[in-house]
Amino acid sequence: MKKIYLLLILISIALMFGCFETWYPIYHDWLSTINIDGTDLNYIRDSYGSFLLSPDRETLIEYSSNKFWSVDPTNMSNRTLLHDFGDDSDAIDYPTLSNSFIAFCHYSDVYTLDLETCIQNRLTYTGTFTNNRYPAISSDETKIAFAPKNDSLSSIVIMNSDGSEQNVIYEVENTVSDRRYIKSIRFVSQDQVLLYVINESSDSTVDRGVYSIRTDGTDNHCIAEDVYPWYVTLSPNKDFIIFSDGGYIHKVNIDGTDHVLLAESTDYYFFPSITPDGEKILYSNYHYPHIMNKDGTNDYELIDKTIKRMSPEYK
Repeated sequence: MKKIYLLLILISIALMFGCFETWYPIYHDWLSTINIDGTDLNYIRDSYGSFLLSPDRETLIEYSSNKFWSVDPTNMSNRTLLHDFGDDSDAIDYPTLSNSFIAFCHYSDVYTLDLETCIQNRLTYTGTFTNNRYPAISSDETKIAFAPKNDSLSSIVIMNSDGSEQNVIYEVENTVSDRRYIKSIRFVSQDQVLLYVINESSDSTVDRGVYSIRTDGTDNHCIAEDVYPWYVTLSPNKDFIIFSDGGYIHKVNIDGTDHVLLAESTDYYFFPSITPDGEKILYSNYHYPHIMNKDGTNDYELIDKTIKRMSPEYK
């Protein structure tokens, strides 16, 4: 039996009269869909990439290390090539998707790819910042935040989506050059606040955890301390986040209130996801996909199929 390598992205398809059918693309050696109650598992096609879903849930992007494809969310049997980087197997890093374009990193610089024209635009240059990572797009698509790192500093920079007016809003000392400190940036609160993660820091005054900072650089504070998040997932209404900390799943409101431990998982490397209505959470336990309510109750196994790593892209 083939192993299941990556998996489970959250999509909801609106049907007539306000009804909704919620289903998941499951990535392993093949692409399939399944209902949220675990029924009707259907093979679609072979797939060897990961997926990005736009905030309006109308655009689905499949990507490998060097290619972007556009996929019809209502018919994933076919895909259209958007951009091919050829033999460059390290072309695509940390991609994120808005309704109109993809932001990603390529050899430590931030680029965008317009979904309509397929025009690629370079926004940063390593002569200014090195090792740029983790781009995030504001909900109005006018701003991009990212996390540069060099041998002395880790930073958060906000710029216009065309690359102009780059402003450093936060810096933390970085004396261990092979570590990445700032990651998982998200715009919240009408794009006036950023959430971000510090996993490690050589600055003893800065603890690891989830942080909040206003886009003007003020009011920088920790909202979930002494945690080591692998991945942060923002709820559809942008009112709370969930994150995996080793084998534990946490939930916290974006203002730092109501920080609770929802569940413990045997799987350390997985990315939890939230259903489009914000009411349920998908995660992995013993390499099996599980569903629970957002308060941690009514936990059940979705289907008797093992998975290796969960990689949802719903923002």
